[in-house]
Amino acid sequence: SINEQSNKISFLEEKIKKFEPMYEEYLNNKKKEEMRSRMFKESQILDKDEKKLLIEWLSNKPQSINLLMNSKIDGDTTQAFKNKCGGKKPTYAIIKTKKGYKFGGYTTELWNEGQIKDNNAFVFSLDKKKKKYSILKPEYAIGFGLNSWWGFGYTYNAIVILEKCTSNTGNWVGNEAYDIKEKFELNGGEKNFIVDSFEIYQVNY
Repeated sequence: SINEQSNKISFLEEKIKKFEPMYEEYLNNKKKEEMRSRMFKESQILDKDEKKLLIEWLSNKPQSINLLMNSKIDGDTTQAFKNKCGGKKPTYAIIKTKKGYKFGGYTTELWNEGQIKDNNAFVFSLDKKKKKYSILKPEYAIGFGLNSWWGFGYTYNAIVILEKCTSNTGNWVGNEAYDIKEKFELNGGEKNFIVDSFEIYQVNY
């Protein structure tokens, strides 16, 4: 009868109304996952969870995060760094040591010669602590010297990457420019390290 059909339609409409928010949530989550998969896409250092963490640590939602430099492809000199990363901001730097430690930093400023001030910079560890460390001395946030070094802090060091870092034993970590409790915390308690590889990414908002 018409009444029975009408009741069936009403019943189905109610069911659909219940499922609509769930389906919308599913589509939103799928969209987020697709966006995340496009970020750090070319990384040979980061796993899925580490990528997710680095995105969460940003104060604004990025539209894309694109590779500027991979030391295994582009070399490990400061000249290569300048060619690939100069004039680009904001950037994420991800470093992996020969012993397998992973750490790095984020800056909203350009990599120019000398010490660069950045109130929004931070460094991070992707090892046991999986921690983000905020800036304490913004005037020493990042630094760059051609044929010499690049890194986060220098006079008040946090991460210093030297020329030809994948064969240089003198790269080091510290804890003065950023809010790092233990002096060599980023590198498993040791000051010096050899870089296995590093990747630099541009963050686009």
